[in-house]
Amino acid sequence: MDRENVKYLNDLAARANYYTQVRRNVIEYITKRKIDDKPLTVSLLLMSALWAADKRQEDIDEDDLTIYFGLHKRDEDDEAGAVVKLNPQYQGMSLQQVLDITVQSHAE
Repeated sequence: MDRENVKYLNDLAARANYYTQVRRNVIEYITKRKIDDKPLTVSLLLMSALWAADKRQEDIDEDDLTIYFGLHKRDEDDEAGAVVKLNPQYQGMSLQQVLDITVQSHAE
């Protein structure tokens, strides 16, 4: 295998590991706070995915959300998933801050 392929596979593995760790952190956040509201749980997972993509300075689309966060299943007939981005007001915040704001917004 040539260097380019090895680099590609290593980058892919690093990306998958990063998103998996963020997902674990969110599940821990949800579990510790005993959040059982399904719409809030989905919002927290979505916000964490957007936060993670922003931190990696990459785009995340609906297919990525399905793969890394299990958030959306689209039909095979659907066109490619749309790219979604973190609201600029949340850039520079920690994951904890983004999750706390999401919970507070949901309660209002």
